[in-house]
Amino acid sequence: NATMSLANQTYVGSDANGWGYYGSNGDSLHSGALAFGATFTVGDIIGVCIDFTAGYIWFAKNNTWQASGNPAAGTGAAFTGVTGTLYPALSMDDASAACTARFTTAQQTYTPPTGFSAWG
Repeated sequence: NATMSLANQTYVGSDANGWGYYGSNGDSLHSGALAFGATFTVGDIIGVCIDFTAGYIWFAKNNTWQASGNPAAGTGAAFTGVTGTLYPALSMDDASAACTARFTTAQQTYTPPTGFSAWG
């Protein structure tokens, strides 16, 4: 997730304009990296849950919220204090890499946590 100020030639979260989850080492990224969760790779499904009012972001790998996060309870968020207008964003480190973004309920593999809905 990022604001419109995110630079196009940088990883999401490498500066103050983005909040990310890095697949190769499981770090969370926002103006630097912190140990966070499991690594992920081809075939894994990464979920993102955002509480825009409280300013929290959570990440899941294959429907398991990372770092003991629980969006329904409002606990264990990867990031807190998130402000601004956010947009979905993704960084790829391989020109041949591909992903599928699913924003509507009909497209999603997993049901959003209680109290949350699909982005679309």
